[in-house]
Amino acid sequence: MNKYFLLPILLLSPIVMGAQGLHKGANGSVPKEEQPAGWTYYDGDEFTSPTLNPTYWFVYGSGEDRAGWSYGFNAGQGSVQNYHASQVTLLPAGKPDFVRISAQVDKHTTAPHAPGKLCWRSGALSSTHPYQSNPQTHYVAEPKKYYPLYSRIEMRAKVPYEYGVWMALWLRHIMGASMFEIDLEEVFVSSARRYHPGKYMVNQSIHGKDVEWGETVHYNINDSAHRIRSVDFNPGADYHVYGVQVDKQTNRNGIVVTFLLDGKVRSVWQSTSKFESLLKPENMPKGEDQVWDLAITGQMGGKYLGVSYPEDNPELKGKRFNQNTKYHLDLDWVRVYKRANRPIWFGEVPSVDLQQVTSPNVQVALDASSFAKLNEKDALVLDIETFGSSPSVTLCDAHGNELVEPSFALKQGSTHAVFNIGSKAMVERLKKDGCVLRAHNVRLFIATLNTPAQTAVVTAVDMPKAELHKASTGVYSVTGVKVADTLEHTKLHSGVYVVDGKKVIVK
Repeated sequence: MNKYFLLPILLLSPIVMGAQGLHKGANGSVPKEEQPAGWTYYDGDEFTSPTLNPTYWFVYGSGEDRAGWSYGFNAGQGSVQNYHASQVTLLPAGKPDFVRISAQVDKHTTAPHAPGKLCWRSGALSSTHPYQSNPQTHYVAEPKKYYPLYSRIEMRAKVPYEYGVWMALWLRHIMGASMFEIDLEEVFVSSARRYHPGKYMVNQSIHGKDVEWGETVHYNINDSAHRIRSVDFNPGADYHVYGVQVDKQTNRNGIVVTFLLDGKVRSVWQSTSKFESLLKPENMPKGEDQVWDLAITGQMGGKYLGVSYPEDNPELKGKRFNQNTKYHLDLDWVRVYKRANRPIWFGEVPSVDLQQVTSPNVQVALDASSFAKLNEKDALVLDIETFGSSPSVTLCDAHGNELVEPSFALKQGSTHAVFNIGSKAMVERLKKDGCVLRAHNVRLFIATLNTPAQTAVVTAVDMPKAELHKASTGVYSVTGVKVADTLEHTKLHSGVYVVDGKKVIVK
């Protein structure tokens, strides 16, 4: 029988609120209990080494005495930062746990393309040296580290949510961002305040080559309802995990881009042929496992309405901008995974665009071929989002008869539904007839078949409450990411968690 045990906990505040936790992995090693169910750890960086790994990261402005190095100022965007290696630091000094990008006013620099605007010293990292159409005399070709096309990439970061600050976490295709770009996180405070007053908004966007537009980049391929969604936190106040999954479509040679926030699916986009130049073999010269270049950049300002400049913040109300102001992006870790479970359906039913939601009830048919390799010990696991009271998902036959009961009842805020297949008879029935998923006040995103090892498990034993003043309530991973509101009806890997302020081992 599965059990979990209470253990004494010390120094709780850093575990829940800060970058430091009970455990920090190293390159190539992340504890199993911190890996998302159905995925296998591939690579990443925990930023615990004394110096940045030069085979993993290029620091913009490295060797700042090189003539001609000016990457950062972008006249087209109106950005006003120059990148300097000194603006990228590992902290705490001597025993690092995260990397910080800092931006501060540079009183000795002006930007001809942004007359009268303050200029900034800032920093940036990427896993490859940024492409230059006319390489500098002392162009540095290393590192050249790319990550798999089909993967899950997550970055845990604290990102300033400030007017005129455009710091971002993003991916570039090996053939350049003009081929394909995925933004895990961007904030546009100027437009958010204008169009969504009183809310925090986080953008997750896709840009790429559109063959119908020739060589022109099609920006914001995913529409605004999917791209821009509100969050219930200030991105600059604490760490959150921004992520993306890229998968093969199940029914054709296209890709599925699934955006994640704190491990939860936020939206799903599926490519059509006009956006699939990135998949051509000639555009993946190193193969499918070397496609994505990771970028963490400290952009400042922009001429677009959504960005603007810090000193133009209307909340200053005529007061002079404090030129001693500094902004920081803190990156706790980068983790990359490969899928181990078997996806059988991708979608978004109903749409995250609320204007398209006409009923709280939806259904999705999974045909028999989806279950061709089904085993009686497998579980059908659904990535979901609830959006109303009394959410539910049932697994039925074509006539509405329930076939398999869910492993636990859903509640508002649930992110997964699990159906354990359980018998050879049910395996044969699904292989023959398929099934229908019927949902009420639930958005269906992804359906996968998971082995027992790929399905997180927790028992229903009640846990005593911790003293409320010791920590935020809820279930947290040891890296400080909230994974559930309560242990009840929650599926977790075996391992260590922080539950309402107490350390718990789930077995």
